Amino acid sequence: MRSNWSFVFIVVAAVAFGSGSRFPSQELSKNPQTTTSVIVFGVGSPNITADRSGTSIGIVVGGRLYLFDAGAGVERRIMEATPKLAALQVQNFGPVFLTHLDMDHTLGLATLLYYHSIAAPGRLTNTSDSGTPLNVYGPGPVGGPPDADRAAIGIDAVMNHLQTAFAQQPFARGISGSNLQYNPVVHSTEITPGIVYRDSLVTVSAFKVSHKTAIAFGFRIQTADRVIVISGDTSPVEAVIDACSGCDLLFHEVFSLDFGPQGPRDAAQGHTSALELGEIARRARPKHLVIYHDVRIPSPAAGLDAIRKGFSGKVTFAQDLDTF
Repeated sequence: MRSNWSFVFIVVAAVAFGSGSRFPSQELSKNPQTTTSVIVFGVGSPNITADRSGTSIGIVVGGRLYLFDAGAGVERRIMEATPKLAALQVQNFGPVFLTHLDMDHTLGLATLLYYHSIAAPGRLTNTSDSGTPLNVYGPGPVGGPPDADRAAIGIDAVMNHLQTAFAQQPFARGISGSNLQYNPVVHSTEITPGIVYRDSLVTVSAFKVSHKTAIAFGFRIQTADRVIVISGDTSPVEAVIDACSGCDLLFHEVFSLDFGPQGPRDAAQGHTSALELGEIARRARPKHLVIYHDVRIPSPAAGLDAIRKGFSGKVTFAQDLDTF
């Protein structure tokens, strides 16, 4: 199912970074209608509530919605964002980029496989007639015996399983004599560090981070007017600092206020404490640090106090449907 496809306005490249290399700059469309906006569809964490959907960040530019992670409830949040998407004149659903394949970042893929065509701003429709593909970029597989530590399937296998499951379901259930079946179209691309996607509006680069999963990435998104960095789930890594380096927006996870001298344990492994994040932000120098996927933070005020020990810049604890 690996795609060799291309669209008129899409060019896909996978270029590995060499040691000490810099993120490439790109001359992008400077049309005033392509101002970049970011909508948080789900601040995420393994636990969700009525106010907190699974992890997902949407970047809107030039009437296109690019999605980063697809946690549980993402399709509902997209529809709830109808007024914002209408104001931004969103007409097209761009690719989905996955930081890693933990379920709290991927459960929404099952719904997006069926509903990923925007008929009107904020309205998702099925694609059975149009054949519009769902384009997904994510980690590849890690080899080893099935019981080997950190062995894992990649995004190709994930989407193949979903596609197979839905293809078995009658599309016209209950209609006498009907044998129509839904055949979702998927283009999945397994990514490596470097430029993973480029079109006339955005350049998306992936960089490796350190989490409990076999492979995990952060993303750097460059548009004509902004540089946005998304950490994904990670312990403190230099790659986030290098990717941001004065970026406009840094979306970073946080887990607990401080791990203490013993370091992170159990579920906290592969994550960043608020105290550590303050130091990362001090060195990364984002114009605006946005916290998402926050876990075990007693309150935003307490989290902010810990971050402020290292970083004095602008900080926001995001909520679902916040816009930046």
